[in-house]
Amino acid sequence: MLGKSSWVSVQKVRYLQHYEVFTDFSVQPTNDKCIDNGCSLEVTQLLIQNELWWSLALEANGEDDRLMANLQATARTVFNTYQEVKLLATDSYAYPHWLGLCIAN
Repeated sequence: MLGKSSWVSVQKVRYLQHYEVFTDFSVQPTNDKCIDNGCSLEVTQLLIQNELWWSLALEANGEDDRLMANLQATARTVFNTYQEVKLLATDSYAYPHWLGLCIAN
């Protein structure tokens, strides 16, 4: 936690992709935001103090008993086709913790 209050400029560019999750848990990208069961993937580019960072978020929607399955099916699809930088849990931070790291540098 910061000892004193201060303003920090964070520039963001968001990329959003919706996915529909079918009854067999196959996943298809879609532009339709009004689907019964699905998941949204948000990738955000963040610029803070001349350092470039990225964030990744998945948010499931649909029937209560399918939310976790919708999330897992979409995550499997996305991460099985992603072939860039390896994502590690040690590089994953909650937003307040990440912001504190950036300000401390």
